Amino acid sequence: MHMPAETSTPIRYDLHETRQLCLRIHYPADLDQLVLRTDLDWEKDILPSSIDREGSFAEFNFETTHPFVYLKPCLRRPSGLLWATGPNGLVVATRDHVRDIYPTFYSSAEGTILDVITLESNLLNRQHSLRVYLPAGYDEHTCRSLPVMYMQDGSNLFFPQEAFMGKDWGVQEKLALLNGMNAIQQMLIVGIFSADRMQEYTSPGYKSYGRSLVEEVKPYIDSNFRTLPTSIH
Repeated sequence: MHMPAETSTPIRYDLHETRQLCLRIHYPADLDQLVLRTDLDWEKDILPSSIDREGSFAEFNFETTHPFVYLKPCLRRPSGLLWATGPNGLVVATRDHVRDIYPTFYSSAEGTILDVITLESNLLNRQHSLRVYLPAGYDEHTCRSLPVMYMQDGSNLFFPQEAFMGKDWGVQEKLALLNGMNAIQQMLIVGIFSADRMQEYTSPGYKSYGRSLVEEVKPYIDSNFRTLPTSIH
């Protein structure tokens, strides 16, 4: 059971109007058991206003006079309430768009970093080494495809023992934080380890290197993971 995260009580102030919030909670199963809990009253279930089985989501509507609301999707089971993993979600009430939320109940809230993948490059006459980060819920939301961010200097992204001077960039932790704030769209991260940085990141070598990313690395990722092939960052 994952109760609401322990946080200090935020300073609250009211808006000059009541805002209507609309959330779509996506989950491929158990839609009838989905409920929502918020810091408006952590003990009270908010029930879905509608369920779209074809789209695998339940829609929730509620009102607030606060500028932001912390929340947790939950599954109501005969054995009790199962809270979503990870930190409390955050929605800003002053925005009018519908919020899409993809909770996880059985997997790591920080996502998963895979072992190093090696990929032969005929264009560069060497192997690529890749680390792939799968966001929280990748294995639970089995029908969901995601955009991909390709990042250079892949050895610096996740682990200090791989990073230059032992200082990694903390990509996994930052993504988990932004996801908990509902501030970004979830995505896969592909970290591409560098070989000869001066040769492959500068002219003229970057042309062959860039071609290898487009013609060899990206097709491999699209074939082996659930991606949105036209969405690349």
